[in-house]
Amino acid sequence: MSQFQGKAPSAFIRRSTFVAAFLLAATAAAPAQFAAQTFTVINGTAQTRTQEPVTFGFPVPKTPAVTSLTGFRIVNAAGQAVPAQFRALTRWGGDRDVATLPLRWVQASFKADAPANGASTYTVSWSSAGPAGTLSVVQTSSTVTVTTGTNTSFVLSKTGFTLFNAATVNGTAILTGAGSLTMQAPGGASIPATSVTTVVEQSGSVSAVVRQNGSLGELRYTCRWTFFAGRSDVVVDFRLENPKCFGVAASNV
Repeated sequence: MSQFQGKAPSAFIRRSTFVAAFLLAATAAAPAQFAAQTFTVINGTAQTRTQEPVTFGFPVPKTPAVTSLTGFRIVNAAGQAVPAQFRALTRWGGDRDVATLPLRWVQASFKADAPANGASTYTVSWSSAGPAGTLSVVQTSSTVTVTTGTNTSFVLSKTGFTLFNAATVNGTAILTGAGSLTMQAPGGASIPATSVTTVVEQSGSVSAVVRQNGSLGELRYTCRWTFFAGRSDVVVDFRLENPKCFGVAASNV
């Protein structure tokens, strides 16, 4: 059996415990064709949560047709618009990339506040676009740099799995070097990651997702990094896959 080892800093890798409960509670129709919809963010912990990342989906009726994302906004219970980002998930009658088709499901990302063991109410509505977040993504031929706020950024390699090439939080470098990914064959030989491809799946001012695919011998891996504006932690989802499973795996895997 092959041995798999990963070396990675863990201080800024997180798992959120927030839940966005979509209530499908439509209010009066907004002037520009979309009926506002209210949802609740539930905090099931004993701690007050401030500016916690939330991502959820909401439906859009077929009529009246809404084709553009630019008019959506999220407001809190006080009626204040918060930085939010929207992405088409599906469209009525065809592919989600066909911008002339009506939206059917939309993904929204924003940051929420909620009291301990309590909940907060937000509303997604159609109006002028809300405020932007602080996140930005810059790519070169070999790296992806995600800046989530002032003096806070993360550098990923496009050509190999290092988890992070560099990480700076509030102006302080928190890594002494890049991470690594190692798999050892039964004989002890090191098997490096190969055939690496890296793409920015989502990019906006509130959230960004970077995906990397590669090979470890006869195994495959997929890793996704999710970043949020104003945050110094990162969600990392790493999956190791065996393409020769279901009874046909090679004997050396």
